[in-house]
Amino acid sequence: MAASAKQILRYLRECYRENGSRGGLWNFFAGSVSHRVFLEDSDFLASRPDAEDSHYLRYSSAETTAKQAELYRKEKDLVYASVFLLGWVERFESKPEPICAPIFLYPATLSTDGLKQGASLRIDPDRRQVNYAVLEAVGGADFAKALEDSLEPSAISEGCVGEVRRRVAELFPDSETEPLLNYPGLIDGPLLRERFEAIEKDPASPFLLLPAAGIALINKSTEMRGVLNELDTMAAAGTRVSASVKTLLGESPGPVITATSGRVPATLSHSQDKVLQSARKHPLTLAVGPPGTGKSFTIAALAIETLSRGESVLIASKMDHAVDVVGNKIESTIGLEGVVTRGGRSQYLRQLKQFIDDLLSGIHTTGAPDKSSLIESRRTLQNLERRILKTTAHLARRLEREQTWGELLSDPHPGFFRRFRQKRLRKKLEKHSPIWEEAAALESLIDQRHDDTVAYLQASRIHFLAQCLLKDRKSLQHFSRAIRARTGTRQASYFEQMGLRRLLGALPVWMVNLSDVHRVLPLESAAFDLAIIDEATQCDMASAMPILHRARRVVITGDPKQLRHLSFLPKARQRAIADQFGLDESQRESFDFREISLLDLVSEAIDNQDQVAFLNEHFRSQPEIIAFSNREFYGGKLHVMTGYRRPDGAPVRPLHLERLSGAHREKNGTNPVEANAVIAAVEEVRQAQADLPAKSVHSIGILSPFRDQVDHLRRKIGRHPQGAELLERHDLLIGTAHSFQGEERDLMFLSLALDDDSPATSFRFLEKPDIFNVSITRARLLNRIWCSFDPGLRDGGSLLARYLIEAENGSCDGDGELPHAESAAQRSHDQFATEVAAVLTAAGAEVRLSHPLAGMEVDLIYTLDGITRGIDLIGYPGSLAEAFPLERVLTFRRAGLPILPLPFSTWLCHREQCERWLVGNFQDQRKATSTRT
Repeated sequence: MAASAKQILRYLRECYRENGSRGGLWNFFAGSVSHRVFLEDSDFLASRPDAEDSHYLRYSSAETTAKQAELYRKEKDLVYASVFLLGWVERFESKPEPICAPIFLYPATLSTDGLKQGASLRIDPDRRQVNYAVLEAVGGADFAKALEDSLEPSAISEGCVGEVRRRVAELFPDSETEPLLNYPGLIDGPLLRERFEAIEKDPASPFLLLPAAGIALINKSTEMRGVLNELDTMAAAGTRVSASVKTLLGESPGPVITATSGRVPATLSHSQDKVLQSARKHPLTLAVGPPGTGKSFTIAALAIETLSRGESVLIASKMDHAVDVVGNKIESTIGLEGVVTRGGRSQYLRQLKQFIDDLLSGIHTTGAPDKSSLIESRRTLQNLERRILKTTAHLARRLEREQTWGELLSDPHPGFFRRFRQKRLRKKLEKHSPIWEEAAALESLIDQRHDDTVAYLQASRIHFLAQCLLKDRKSLQHFSRAIRARTGTRQASYFEQMGLRRLLGALPVWMVNLSDVHRVLPLESAAFDLAIIDEATQCDMASAMPILHRARRVVITGDPKQLRHLSFLPKARQRAIADQFGLDESQRESFDFREISLLDLVSEAIDNQDQVAFLNEHFRSQPEIIAFSNREFYGGKLHVMTGYRRPDGAPVRPLHLERLSGAHREKNGTNPVEANAVIAAVEEVRQAQADLPAKSVHSIGILSPFRDQVDHLRRKIGRHPQGAELLERHDLLIGTAHSFQGEERDLMFLSLALDDDSPATSFRFLEKPDIFNVSITRARLLNRIWCSFDPGLRDGGSLLARYLIEAENGSCDGDGELPHAESAAQRSHDQFATEVAAVLTAAGAEVRLSHPLAGMEVDLIYTLDGITRGIDLIGYPGSLAEAFPLERVLTFRRAGLPILPLPFSTWLCHREQCERWLVGNFQDQRKATSTRT
């Protein structure tokens, strides 16, 4: 018998808890904990519980820790740890082992700005974590939960510490808890270590509580309690889960409310528009986004379209960076500022509190438009839409006629009747305006639609804010109190009084980290109209369920060809949990916590291909960089939009291999020669761009598949005299492929680290498809690879060998074919194309005919005065006669390449006008105002 949906939720919760319990901070002196700095005298949190001010640390070691925190920001967290529990415990049904574990952990930051020595420490009190895994191992789940529930949220106080002391003493009467009576007085680091070493020698030692506090770098972890509590609520008997959760758990979703189409101030491709269409009518939509295909832009457009019809949207990801990028797309790229509410982190909460205070004071609603003016603006937009449709249809008809006219006018030996028709046509064409003016008029209307749509959405937002204040001011007051509440019970009470749906009328677009949502939004089924989860390949099933539960419809984005979520749950333990909750064999396969990501689960649950969209336009990398991945992993289906010109300052060879002779991988896993070469290349870039303004310098990434080499490179940058400049000015990131998931840089330097004598297992690891794909697709302008082995000695059919040989030979372009960079003189073309190319070449332009781009051929691309344009040659019989589809023209425009039509009929009858337009007036007519992905 199959398990019910509620049982599956309980199973996922237990898998998530068990997987997370393998984390926790058990030993503050372990090798995985580095750059410890202990506080002395007293715990500043006890006197400043809000921790709004920074705390100065005078130690030189604090400066080092600050630098290391920046270097390791993708893999490690800087934490403030206090109140330590020492003793012996059993972990994971293993032998007892000694622990020196902090009970309280806070995210922290260190800054050296403006300081000659030392660093400024700031913690985030609203994100305090209790070291739950340790407490559960010490006293059981009931003890851990009771202790956590009894403590005030956020910063600790003498009362909190007293409660810890009381409960430990009550459960373990022989424990030594008296030292906590000295809190907020602190013992120093050497004394803490001394007491721990004494306990290590005596497994019979009772538990010991000590008042100590310090900062350190620890491996990244995820806060679990919010997800666990919300999964508990969802699995409770009285809870009705959302349609998307029902679908994923194998139940019928019931009727789904279909939304009307909205407005987006941007031109979307066919695949992007498919995502929006599916999201309006299906409980689940899957958008597969390979590297650089505008996934974040698509999410931003989807959010704005949802907002434009008066609906609410929740955007979430496991990674803060992914959420931040989408927010930037909404506010900067599309141009709609002030509509996003970012929840979770301390700085975002402070901004949110200030916004609500200002809103209640009337600051954001001054001059709010009334309903009648909004209706008038909407009518204006509707009229503009009709003009665009009419102009588009007229231009399409003109393009069709131009093909017919071109065939007629190009006839070199016309008969009597064709000569008569040619004469009539020439006379008719004298009265026609050039077709490029019609195309420019259409693009002007599209630009106007973008601006008017942004203005309309901004006015609508101010109007809805004013209406919310007028009708639901009390709800905003309750929300303001809820996000300031000191206890979870009080916060829940305010949330209940508030009514989430009323709040969403004022704040309709929310962005959160998966583990933070419980801090700012109550768990209410289908409160949001739409939820979007980005980077779903890296999301486990359990942590996503509370997000899915909060929305009527859900869009999942990700790429199954990139890195997946990591699980440390033992297979045997997973089988035992499945037995406990009665999952049958089919369910065990579908909900395999270790192997199945959220994206896998959604893909399996969808049975209608209309709910799946493949984003196939690549906007990130130069064609040579993405070519191999496009061919090997995506079947050559990516249309590369970047191949029309080299960006200013871009390397001539975007893909470059350097083979190092005499370099070897040492026994400790490092390759010093490769590391030195990489650092030298980084220094070369730094020096070459030292005088450039900050916005013009290239960002840099250093990637190695192997942790030992990464750590070695980080140590070298840490000792580099300009290391801080590289980290900040060049946004330097050093890491493995896992560090670069979702990241991109202008210049990527890859250190493969291996040599000819390295074991086969190391080469197999390097060639894991997901790791390999991420590793080679992070660069925009340059992918530079250092190699200490002979690719020719590897298996010729392997991914690695083929990639390195192509990189060395430069034997692929953006479509995975042989290079195609012929000039106009190198290839025979029709008379029309040859004449146009000759005029442009004489004017000093660089001309390319029949240039392959995004799976198509652009008839002519030329660069003049540093500006690149495309020309669609229309009408002259032959391979170039047909007009480009308008949808593709607009997409190229968004990618930065304007393409305007030049018909043979106009060239023949008004050649001087065409030449002036090509080399002179064109620049004035083509001021790009479009948005870019």
